[in-house]
Amino acid sequence: MKNLTFLFKTIKERGFLHLKYLPIIISIFIFILSSCNIIDPDEEIPAYFKIDSVFVDYDTQYPQLHNISDVWVTVNGDRVGTFELPALFPVIGKNTGKTNVVIMPGIKVNGISTTRDIYPFFDYYEFDTLLTPLHTYVLRPHFKYKDGLNIWTEHFAGLAQGYKFEKTTQSDTNIIVQEDSLIGPDNYVGNIYLTTERPKFQCVTLDDFYFPTNGSKIYAELDYMNTQEFEVGLFVYKTSQLIEAPLEIINPHPNGYNRIYVDLTKYVNDNANAFKFKFYIGAEKPDTISNSKISIDNVTIIYY
Repeated sequence: MKNLTFLFKTIKERGFLHLKYLPIIISIFIFILSSCNIIDPDEEIPAYFKIDSVFVDYDTQYPQLHNISDVWVTVNGDRVGTFELPALFPVIGKNTGKTNVVIMPGIKVNGISTTRDIYPFFDYYEFDTLLTPLHTYVLRPHFKYKDGLNIWTEHFAGLAQGYKFEKTTQSDTNIIVQEDSLIGPDNYVGNIYLTTERPKFQCVTLDDFYFPTNGSKIYAELDYMNTQEFEVGLFVYKTSQLIEAPLEIINPHPNGYNRIYVDLTKYVNDNANAFKFKFYIGAEKPDTISNSKISIDNVTIIYY
């Protein structure tokens, strides 16, 4: 409209309001009006979703963390975007009827901020709703493991149940199971203490894993708190060869527990001729420190 006012003023000042110019003037006004409709059409007014955190139901008596860092959102089958938590973002629904919303849990693969993905083992949070424009909907999506998964866990629950790791010949120390309520009440964790006299640690699962090698996802999850780095990896058993394959170095995180999701898929598929695998955790104290502590809990191996 400002353009129209300016044009009319110019035409008037320069004396173009003569009848012989009238067809040209009308054509210009019609063109400008149609251009305004193209450039500035009626826009749909969005609603807003506010998600500060999510909830994960592990369906277990043992307290454990999650590290869902993002949500991936679709509306009526169209992708809205990926949003790091906490998040506030606009959503445009249907003009009439209910809008279908799907919220998917996102993780940092191997704990790396630049490698984010939808976590493949949780059900999606889905609902249908009528969206009111400009209204802010506060959501707390709930996620749980899908049905039909292979899930192996070590919660360090107590001697009565036995433990699922054993130290290897490379280790001069062992896991000490102790109570630690930082993750939850009445909780126990596996602690590894490294000193100058006992600087090496490595433990491996008692159980063997027969992973699929068809490209389907395979992950390890664990809660940890550590004053020095440690590694996780796989023992790969082939007909005439045993390979120790470190897959991820986990950096120090001394001020509270964290959860990491380690993708084992590629390495397993690159070794499709292996007849079994074991999962291991290892560390060696650097000479620059006199002692260190690594705490682990809720170690989970999960695959289809």
